[in-house]
Amino acid sequence: MERNDWHLRESKAVLHSLKTDMYKGLDRSEARKRSRRHGVNRVWYVGRTSAKEYALACLSDLATVLLVITAVFAAIFEESTAAAYICALLAIGAVLRIGAYVKARRVLEKAAEESMPVCSVLRDGKLQLLRAEAVTVGDIVFLEGGDVVPGDGRIVSGEEIAVSERGITNNKKTVHKFDTVIRTDEKGSEVPAEYRSNILYAGSTVLWGQGRMVITAVGEETLIVRKQGGIRIGSMETLPLTERLNRWCKGSSLFMLAAVMVITGLALFTARSFTQVFLVTMAMAVASMSEYLTTIAYILVAVAVRDAGLKKNKKDESETRVHAKAAVITDSAVLEKLAGTDALILSDMELFKSGEMSLHAYNIGAENKHWNKDGEDEYLPVILRLLLSTVSGQQMHQSLAGTAITAMSDKYRQIQQAADQWTRCTGKTIEYDFRSLDHVSGKTGISGGLDTVLVQDREDVWAVVSGGIKEVMYCCTEYALEDGEGGFRSLPMTDEVRRRIFTSAAELAYMGASVIACARKKSPYTTLNRLSVLQSGMCFMGFAAIAESPATDAVEMVRRITEANFAVAVLSEDTEHDLYYGHDIGLFDKNTKILPFGSGEGLSLTPGSRTIVQMPSVYSPSLGSNVNRSDIRYKCLKSVLQSGNADKAGKTAVVCRNVLDARLLTLGDVKIVAGSATRPLPQPLKARADVVIYPKNRHGGFAEAVEAVSEARRALSNLWNAAVYLTISQISRLVMLLCGILPGGLIPSPSAVLLWGLILDFAAVLAMSFVKAPADILTFPDNRMGLPGGKRTIVKALAAGGIWGLLCGLLPVGISLLPIDGTDTTGIFLAAMFLSQTVMACSVGQYGSLFRHRYFHTTYALFVLAEICCAWASLLMYPTVWYTCFFALIPSAILLLLMEIGKAAESRKKTAGEEENPFRADDLQTEEALENTEENAEEDPEE
Repeated sequence: MERNDWHLRESKAVLHSLKTDMYKGLDRSEARKRSRRHGVNRVWYVGRTSAKEYALACLSDLATVLLVITAVFAAIFEESTAAAYICALLAIGAVLRIGAYVKARRVLEKAAEESMPVCSVLRDGKLQLLRAEAVTVGDIVFLEGGDVVPGDGRIVSGEEIAVSERGITNNKKTVHKFDTVIRTDEKGSEVPAEYRSNILYAGSTVLWGQGRMVITAVGEETLIVRKQGGIRIGSMETLPLTERLNRWCKGSSLFMLAAVMVITGLALFTARSFTQVFLVTMAMAVASMSEYLTTIAYILVAVAVRDAGLKKNKKDESETRVHAKAAVITDSAVLEKLAGTDALILSDMELFKSGEMSLHAYNIGAENKHWNKDGEDEYLPVILRLLLSTVSGQQMHQSLAGTAITAMSDKYRQIQQAADQWTRCTGKTIEYDFRSLDHVSGKTGISGGLDTVLVQDREDVWAVVSGGIKEVMYCCTEYALEDGEGGFRSLPMTDEVRRRIFTSAAELAYMGASVIACARKKSPYTTLNRLSVLQSGMCFMGFAAIAESPATDAVEMVRRITEANFAVAVLSEDTEHDLYYGHDIGLFDKNTKILPFGSGEGLSLTPGSRTIVQMPSVYSPSLGSNVNRSDIRYKCLKSVLQSGNADKAGKTAVVCRNVLDARLLTLGDVKIVAGSATRPLPQPLKARADVVIYPKNRHGGFAEAVEAVSEARRALSNLWNAAVYLTISQISRLVMLLCGILPGGLIPSPSAVLLWGLILDFAAVLAMSFVKAPADILTFPDNRMGLPGGKRTIVKALAAGGIWGLLCGLLPVGISLLPIDGTDTTGIFLAAMFLSQTVMACSVGQYGSLFRHRYFHTTYALFVLAEICCAWASLLMYPTVWYTCFFALIPSAILLLLMEIGKAAESRKKTAGEEENPFRADDLQTEEALENTEENAEEDPEE
């Protein structure tokens, strides 16, 4: 039963009425029951494509009208068999076209559903990410800045939340919501929706603040659905690419109609039947498939959108995973720009990282030791044990749900992962034969930035600290040196030892590692009340250098964009760290340019360039508390883009993951946002994004972004191949028909032409749609990223079509000149036509030689099988002397030989160019980098 008085009741009363627990939420069984009772939360919906409307549009296009006219003329001239074949092919072609188009539209609509809002919901006492449509009445939803409210509900937490209700209520300004009770007068007059300060409405956006709400209305009961029927999500109804395709199709159709008139006129001067030639030429005009190319474009775009989102490792997926795709192309209109991208601007180096830490080196006895994963060091567990003890008190805290959960800080996560790595490599565990007596976090004001813990180890009580090398060394007057028997002895800390420790730590930090040091001393106290006394005169034990490993496939993607000569610019707040981390994964080299913040120098996105743009830290106190730091980053990037020659490159893609960088997206031709599997994507980012990528964990995203570019290039390259193939096929049919008018030549029947053009050509380009992207797809030149329009492409297409048509058209003439009796060349002619089509389609659609592919392509295999069946049926339909059947292989063999020779020559030319100008990434060692840095500092001491 619908209620409308939730705003008049206490939050506890609301929860009691809805029978839900604020700290546990609903369980799964109860949630399913309520979903059946209240229905699916369909606040957001995707516009669907009607197959009926598209079918009516297909019946009125030029190809269908011409086909109907051809069938009518065939019936008038007593060609009833031909008319029946034409009608059957009309029906088959229409079914294929409509079915393929609707299927492609469904794929695009499915991608649009990925753009639906996602929210954090408490189910069974656990916080889960669910789509908005899965939310039901009684669910407890956690909200914070950037989230979208999934349904109407009552705030049940004390925090204040600022939301935007523009378009939902009459409130056009920011509205503040909080847990309160609205009092009315004695008459109990109705409170308008815009004045209900404790109610949130579906579709509104949280601007800042955080808190919890309980869902009170979903679907048709929400305010937005009752007012305007819900919120429509676009499903890419129109594509800019199709407009160019339509223009190209019209030109092709006019050319084919003109050719029909010319060839029909030539038939008047030959012994051929005018009726036969007219029917064939009309069928040829229909078989040009020009009107079908738009459908093919939708198929190619749909395949690209689908494959861009496919996850390579399906084992990572689970039933509760919200984001089923790795990349969601939210706007297919940007597909061409995405394919033309050759410059990347990255918001930070976190896009390359996996979030997993690995032990790089450690220091003990004032000496650095690189840890060998295959070996074992008896002193390393001691350092890890001390570091873990200092952060053990941070493991547990109370969550918003009121339950104890593990919430590791970044420092604890780094130490724990390093310890786990040591355990995996050695097969041993770090023993904790002590107990913690007291703990003070490094975040408190009295701790000096050090995590301090008192531990009791057997008879002794030790005070142990951990933190940055500078803070720990400030507390130490001694340092520990191993005694060779598994123990330590203390020596006085000298200036030379202090300098050596600082230098070794600085070198590791310069390479991008996190250096965490520890020290200890015996304590006469069992509490940390005298913290300042305990943090003095300590013995320095050593430190661990922990490096963050790159994300999966990140290094491989860096190699691919390097080979493709992509320009890359990284916005950095820690230049030294990012420079060496980027060098470690192969992104940067000695030619990497650093643009200092505020220098006024412009950004150059020339092919192959690598640049680090220094940015002020988002948390830099020098900017002041009243400065919008995201505006500083935006203005800085805008300034360097305008001052440089960024416009000389192709399309520029901006990739970011932080909501503070939302404005940066507006500076790129393509806007790519890295989402997260652990929290909803902030609405300001989602609203601006053209492509949303979802890494396997909460880190990374660079590999998925490059993969999206690769899939977009594959789609346009496949469309390029399809258009070129159709051009060649049309030219070959014209040449073949001209050869058929000659004495001794053969003219194919209208049904054979329609089967070739409507069915088999459609099957060929459909097979091309699913061709996998080669490893070097990113290196394809720009002329492979669009429709054929260049002179070189047109000349090649005309030549290939002419050779194909001449070989098949002159084959009957050549056979008729041979002294062979009892041979019907019709079957040989048709078989040669189909086999040659197989060779041409495979050669155009495949990248490189047909004999060098290592994978099995199911779609192409089915296409080849269908072509062979058609060729065999033609030979059976028109019996010939058995050995003359081999003549059908001559055109296809010659075509295959010519295609392979052409591809071999192109490959040899490309190899020769690489040998003349080889691209080698400089393997810059750490020592060389340090020397270059010192030289630069000497040249420009102010900088």
